[in-house]
Order: sequence, then structure tokens, then C-alpha cells
Amino acid sequence: EPPQMCRDRSAAAGDWECVCPPGATTERAGRQQAAVCTYKDECEDYGYVCTAARQVCEDPDASLAGDWLCRCARPATGASAQGRPASCVLDECTASCATCAGRTCADAGQRCVDLSMSPHDLEDWVCECQDPAVGHRQGGVAECAVDECVASGGANGALCRSVGQTCTDRDLFVAGTWMCVCVAPQRGAATGGVAACKVDECQGAGCAVDECEQLGGSTCGAAGQDCEDPDTSTADDWMCVCAGSGARVTAVRGPAACTTNECEANEAVCRKEEQTCVDPNVAAGSTGDWYCECPPPTEGKQVGGVVAVCRLDECILHQDTCSGRGQLCVDPDTQARGTWKCVCVAPAAGEQVAAAAECTYEETDECRDDAVRKTCADVGQACVDPSAAAGDWECRCVAPQSGAAGVGSTASCVLDECTAVCATCAQRPGSPSSVCAAAGQTCKDGSTDAASVRDWECRCVAPETGSAAAAAAV
Repeated sequence: EPPQMCRDRSAAAGDWECVCPPGATTERAGRQQAAVCTYKDECEDYGYVCTAARQVCEDPDASLAGDWLCRCARPATGASAQGRPASCVLDECTASCATCAGRTCADAGQRCVDLSMSPHDLEDWVCECQDPAVGHRQGGVAECAVDECVASGGANGALCRSVGQTCTDRDLFVAGTWMCVCVAPQRGAATGGVAACKVDECQGAGCAVDECEQLGGSTCGAAGQDCEDPDTSTADDWMCVCAGSGARVTAVRGPAACTTNECEANEAVCRKEEQTCVDPNVAAGSTGDWYCECPPPTEGKQVGGVVAVCRLDECILHQDTCSGRGQLCVDPDTQARGTWKCVCVAPAAGEQVAAAAECTYEETDECRDDAVRKTCADVGQACVDPSAAAGDWECRCVAPQSGAAGVGSTASCVLDECTAVCATCAQRPGSPSSVCAAAGQTCKDGSTDAASVRDWECRCVAPETGSAAAAAAV
């Protein structure tokens, strides 16, 4: 307990007494003995700092000043911090909570990845398929695709090639659909094994006619396709067949509508760096336009190869740390990590990298008063004193929220996720346009209440029709 002070009430002998130090309340002065003192729990004054960060305030020793600390609230974990919010993490893949994955991924034989382990970013875990399967899904079990021609070390593909045949998997989502296919001019295919190929060796008069030699060969060849005559004894049944190992596409007596998805050959390039392969145009004549795309919440794409550095606006992950104190979040370098910072709203001054800032105010600024500032901070708004006049302080909305300021009270803030730019909005930070606008559609926010997020949806523009796509599905 801190030392007490001695006070001599008069010049008379024996009337000295002990009194409590500043900051403590003297319950009973101690005449010629120690006084009885009570100390205030500092969390009564500073608890809002922890509460704004969704943490718990503790004062381990009420008799000591400045030892209050913020502790992570379960199931989040992390070291407690004295006099400021703690650095907490929440891995929804391993923790136990209402939004956590639990055994959803593991029971399906998939791995779980939490895209952001910030306690403020919930329901962002994904299930990912195990090699050689590919596929992922946020918030649930992924649908995995497996090319059986390359799975298991490519044994099926090697079997087909060993006898001069090609291997194709007709349905990547169904097991047992791979097949060996004969190479022209031979014909034949067999699911799950080597095909019995046939060649029409008839050369004399009265023999069956291969229409690919007389009619369709040049037509299909000019389109870069193969020609097949399934029955040489039947007229007008020749057909063009798309070349390659993809899904079998044919057309009778003319070129087929072929597609070429370059990601079939290049997906492994992107997947090696945990990126996604995208072929924006799978038309047969469109080549060289495939690209690797960074996984969310990072951004970036590179045509013909992997992205060297995926950009990440860290305010997507840490926005709540700043807005919970009525401050702005800014990430000046999206290619570097740990550069985000909280910035005080003018006329207050101050900023802090990777944490909430300690704002300073002018001597005449009413926001210097803890109670005034707490009124705004408790609801994530900024305290601003527009002039030196008394009683004109106001709470103001902090981006991405907007609304009329409240003079002497909290502001009326709204969040239109269709027009604002934020982590849960239709337009993410760093994106040139919203998800809906990029698809030529309109956006509708179901509720602009600041506490209601991820309730916007994309809608088709007349005369087109279709089901609205909710934010969670986009």
C-alpha cells in the first residue's frame, strides 16, 4: 500500500495523525496510527479504452496508479497490455465459438484456413480441398474437383499414354469418370482403362465410306478440330470434335463450339503460391489471357503467371480498432505489412501505427474532457469542438459511416454498403468499382443501420431478370 502522510493538527503533544495519500479516500484518519484508506478502481475511468476494442479492463492493484490493463475477451487470445488495448487474435479454425469452424472442415477431410485472425473479423474461415483436389468455400465444406488423369501421380494418364492414347476426365466432381481415348484416325474410348481402338481398313469397291476423308476432313481441320465418322456405313453422320483433353464437344456436319480453358494446364502454377487461376475468355480462339489472382482479402492479378506481391489494405482487417475509438484507419502502403495506422479526426491531432492513437486537443477544446470524449468514443464516433464557444462540442460519424453530427450528443450515423467503401461493402478498399457495377447490375442495401452489415445484394437491370445475389454469395 502507498505510504501515508503524517499531519500534526496543533502544537499540542500527541495529536499527530496519519492521512491517506492523494487519489485515495480517507475513511478514518489514524490518530497516532495508520489511517483506513480506500482506492478507486482505475477501470471506472479508463475501462472504455478496453470496451471500445471489445476487451476486458482489469485493475490488478487498486492502490497503484497507472497499472490498469486490457485483457483479451474469450475466445480471443493474446498478451494483456497495460494502459492500452491488447493485441488479440482469434483463429476461428481452432477456437470454440458460435462463428468458429469446429470440425466442419476436418470431418470432410479438408483443411481449415482463417483469412484474418482479428477478433473483429468473424465468419471468414474457409475449407480448402487437400491436394491433388482443388476448391475452397468460405463458411462451409468445399466442393472438390479432381482430374483423375493427373491424380495419384498421374498413373491413369500414364496408362493411356503407354498405349498411344489420350486420357480425359469427363466430370472432375465425380469419381471413376476418366477414360482412355483413341487417337485419330483410330476410334474408340473406354472408361477406367485402355480403349479398344478400331481402324477401317476397307479400301475396295463396295466398302464403307469414311466421310471424314471425302467430306468433313477439310471443314473440321480448318477450324482446328478433329473429324470423326462414327458409322462408315451411314451417310451424313460425320462430325467435328474439339481437340484437347477437356469435356468432349461435338457438332454433326460442321465445326463444334469449342472452348479452351487455359487454367486446365496452368492451375498448378497459381495454386503453388496459394493463388487462383482465372481464364476470362474460354473461347477456342482466345489464348494467353489467363491470370493468377490473389486470394481474398488480398488483391492483385498477373497475366500469365503468379502475382509477385499481393496487395492488402490492412484497414480491411483492423478498421474496428480505429473506428471503435472514433478514429480513421489509413494504410499508406498496401504492399507492406504492419503499416496501417489510426489517425485522429481534425482538429484533434495524433496517429499511431498498428494501434489506436492517443489524440491531443487544444486547451479550449471541450473534447479534452474525458466524459465528453467518452460519449462519442463509446459508439465509435469522433468528438469535435468546432469553436471556442462553450457547449458546442459534437459527435461526428467516422467513415465509412455517414450522417448528421450530434451537438452535445451522439450522431445519427448510417452505413449504405452500396455507396460506401469498406471491408463489408459492395466496393472493397482498393477496388476500382463495386461488385455489382462490375457485373452491370444495381446494388440494394437491405438496411442502412450502422450495425447491420453484409445485407446488400446485387440485382439484375431490366429487361434482364434473375434472382438477387446476397452479399455473402458474391
